[in-house]
Amino acid sequence: MRRVHPAENPNAVAVEQVGALLGRLPPSDRAPLLVFDVGYDSAQLTQALDGARAAILVRLRADRCFDADPPPAVPSPKGGRPRRHGAKFDCASPETWPAPAAEHAVEDEQYGRVRVRAWAGLHPKQQAHPNRGTRKPRPLVRGTVVLVEVDRLPARPSKPRVLLAQAGPGAPDLDVLWRAYVRRFDLEHTLRFAKQGLGWTTPRVRHPEQADRWTWLVLVADTQLRLARPWVADRRLPWERPLDPAKLTPSRVRRALSALLPVVGTPAKAPKPCGRSRGGPEGTGPGVPPGTRPSRKPLDAPATLPAPHGLPASPRRPRSPLRLNHKLSAAGGLGEDLAAAGHGESVPLQVEGLFPGRDAGVADVHAPIVSKQGSEGK
Repeated sequence: MRRVHPAENPNAVAVEQVGALLGRLPPSDRAPLLVFDVGYDSAQLTQALDGARAAILVRLRADRCFDADPPPAVPSPKGGRPRRHGAKFDCASPETWPAPAAEHAVEDEQYGRVRVRAWAGLHPKQQAHPNRGTRKPRPLVRGTVVLVEVDRLPARPSKPRVLLAQAGPGAPDLDVLWRAYVRRFDLEHTLRFAKQGLGWTTPRVRHPEQADRWTWLVLVADTQLRLARPWVADRRLPWERPLDPAKLTPSRVRRALSALLPVVGTPAKAPKPCGRSRGGPEGTGPGVPPGTRPSRKPLDAPATLPAPHGLPASPRRPRSPLRLNHKLSAAGGLGEDLAAAGHGESVPLQVEGLFPGRDAGVADVHAPIVSKQGSEGK
């Protein structure tokens, strides 16, 4: 798979990929058949793959025109260049079609009666060719035009016809040609499932490299679904027909894949529970005997502030005398008495109920005298 740059020719890129594919295939007496969509030019592919051990089959537009070879030129005393194009073959006008060179008919269970006709020795008038812009003549790239007609299509009332262009070594087998193009629709269903089921075109990425990585992830997911086919049971919808377990589609395998994941398991570790941590097990702290939990600090231990890494902890700043004066004022107007006593003295006090939680209920306080202006005496 390769991303085609807007400045590149898709036909040239396809020829390069075909050459790489032919180099990896094992030698065989039968040439491989390569099927292309309508977006490719049959003349350019045929001319570029001339001499390669491969046959191509390209779908044509319904309005394409071809020309047959002209009849043998008759010598004329006037001279002049002989004709290069003969009778016109218009794909949209059946009255311009001559008698086919080969014909094949078969009954098919899905498509009904299938009729295949072929006209050999036709060539198109190319617009993009290597001699364009020079006085050299256009190259004549001959091939076979194949017309496939069926009686019915699944879920469609119309009777369509498909025009194909074939080129390659040997005589074409018409029964193989129409079946090969029908098999190409499997690729169309795969692309639709990749877009709708696996979200191939859902992400809106900015760079082509991101799109390439996402494409490979989608291919990996599709491969996993195909590998899981023999391990899951069919979970069809009420309106779907039952299928053989060996022919389950990737979409049906995807429905039952959730029941297979717990059995397969995952190499990842189990997720940690969310919420507040319960702490470590007993005896895991430094200096703690096994089987015991570290106890809290005693109440009379000096409180310390957390220190940065590698620095000693600093003691907590002592309570401001002004705040203590406010507490004493709330306890019974003692702050006013201390402020009136003067500066530079420390008055011992006995205050009941000021420090609850003590055993005695009476605490000795040595508080500095604070003036009303908030200045502390020495």
